[in-house]
Amino acid sequence: MAALAPRRPSLGWQKIKIQRIESEEARQVCFSKSRASFFEKASELCILCSADAAAVVFSPTAKAYSFGQPSVECILERFLQESATTETQQGRVRVNGGMVGS
Repeated sequence: MAALAPRRPSLGWQKIKIQRIESEEARQVCFSKSRASFFEKASELCILCSADAAAVVFSPTAKAYSFGQPSVECILERFLQESATTETQQGRVRVNGGMVGS
């Protein structure tokens, strides 16, 4: 049996400095991988905790991607209804995107 060459220790997970990626190509690759991981984590949260969730992400090229469980539309509709109910209960009314009332 041949002797195995000693393995180099892996670098494992490395902490990276959070800053904008300058290379447009590298930035797009990073976005694609991160988006997939982000949506996987959102899906896991929904499955493990029986939660409903929605996420919308815009790429550097302004393309929209979304995830929703059960659907983005269903979650946003529910959110807007609950938000309107809360504002009404607090005596507030939304006017031109701003809040009016006490």
